[in-house]
Amino acid sequence: MTDPSSRQTVLGDPRDYGFTALSPRLWHGMTTWAWASLVGPRLMQVDPRRYPLVATVTMASLVNSASALLTQGLYFNAIRSTEITEDPVFIIGFQRSGTTWLNELLACDPRFGFPTNLQCLMPETYLLHRHFMRPLMKWAVPRTRPMDNVDLDPDTPQEDEVALLVSGVPSPYRLMAFPQTVSTYRDTLRHEQDDPAARTRWTRAWLRFLTEVQLANPGKRLLLKSPSHTVRVERILQIFPKARFIHITRDPYPIIRSNLKLNESLTATQGLQGRPADQNVVIEELLDGFVEFHEVYDEAKAAIPEGSLVTVAYEDLLEDPEPVLRRIYDTLDLGDFAPVEAPLRAYMDKRAEYQVNSYDRDPDLIRAINARLGAYFETYGYQRYPEPERQAGA
Repeated sequence: MTDPSSRQTVLGDPRDYGFTALSPRLWHGMTTWAWASLVGPRLMQVDPRRYPLVATVTMASLVNSASALLTQGLYFNAIRSTEITEDPVFIIGFQRSGTTWLNELLACDPRFGFPTNLQCLMPETYLLHRHFMRPLMKWAVPRTRPMDNVDLDPDTPQEDEVALLVSGVPSPYRLMAFPQTVSTYRDTLRHEQDDPAARTRWTRAWLRFLTEVQLANPGKRLLLKSPSHTVRVERILQIFPKARFIHITRDPYPIIRSNLKLNESLTATQGLQGRPADQNVVIEELLDGFVEFHEVYDEAKAAIPEGSLVTVAYEDLLEDPEPVLRRIYDTLDLGDFAPVEAPLRAYMDKRAEYQVNSYDRDPDLIRAINARLGAYFETYGYQRYPEPERQAGA
């Protein structure tokens, strides 16, 4: 692997990603309890340059805590009387596989309800504050996500894992705050799977949030997207036995490169530590996690009933989305495709100028991926990149 000194090991500047000192972060939607559970155990690891951010989040958390109590009081009966209309449709796949793109395309169907950016960024207070926070978010939050050019509109789809993170539930996404603890992602998912108490707590928080999403989308079937749900398939089926799953795959080379960019951008904009983990350590953890992730999924998918799972390739979806979506609807019996056609084409016209990130080919990374991800290549039919010849003396 490349000499660590040649890879980024310094804290990125949030301004490089459109964030100013006043831009809200994920943590600004937390209650005091959720914020304390995140930052309290590692308070001494917070970089002094992040002290102003910690101070503003702490003040916001006090307001959020009071608002959360008021929300629960005002909406208690409405939440308690709300039932999830139909077992949801889940978009799964490794992060940066194209789950967001697929989610946005399917969200064109007016029959689906989904968690929005605004709801996931303030899950405890959304019902109370949604109307006046919507224009505020448009003003305060950068127009696009830091890792790509996807819009950050308050009403566009967001993954429910973000809401769990902001609610204070132990989430693999806590890695954003303390990026030097690179094993956080896998460790959290393992603990969640192996510890009955952690699993129960996660399930209760998740179902509470989904009920509030359903309350905001009466009569609609929920569309949920989260890479982490890929390793939760068996547990999801215990709760929603008639759930539908759409698994998206992608060439592993851009997946890994995109995840490295994701790590850098989220460390710069959301991180509380002074520097990210060494990139070589991140790459090793990422490759190990990729293998383990798919081993767990490949074993769990056998439990999905026939007709409840479809696998699609990101490359096909990018080239021509409509036939891929039609196959999804036919395979999963999601109903007539006709109501989707007009809003889908309008959305595609709107996104016509969107450019997918491109990456240079890193010879060492190509060798590492070729050596480690053989099972993925064989299972999903992707081809290994040719390995560059090593230079003499290298």
